[in-house]
Amino acid sequence: MQYTSDKIDHSRRLELIDEIGEAEWQSLVLTCLHQVASNLSMLQQLYDAGDIHAIAALTHDIKGVAGNLGLLVIEREAGQIMSVTSEKGMPDVQLIRQLATAVQETAVAIKALLSPR
Repeated sequence: MQYTSDKIDHSRRLELIDEIGEAEWQSLVLTCLHQVASNLSMLQQLYDAGDIHAIAALTHDIKGVAGNLGLLVIEREAGQIMSVTSEKGMPDVQLIRQLATAVQETAVAIKALLSPR
């Protein structure tokens, strides 16, 4: 059965599984989700401190890792924060909340994908 979700790039997922195997892909994705979730509190602290450069750097890292693993919504939301920091300055806190929601929704999609059918 083909699993579908708008949260995950399934062609990228299959590419990675072909290259590194299903178990390693699962491990990488779960590690990424855990790390990004941990980084959300750091992102909020950086926002509260007004550290735009650190926000840009952290969201750049999040976007890159999410993109490499095919985590579409996380990649998109981190990219939006990056764009704002490079073009306008400090992002609105709502963008950080949207990234947090993207992480939660992606975690649900990954859990569904990994659950036995």
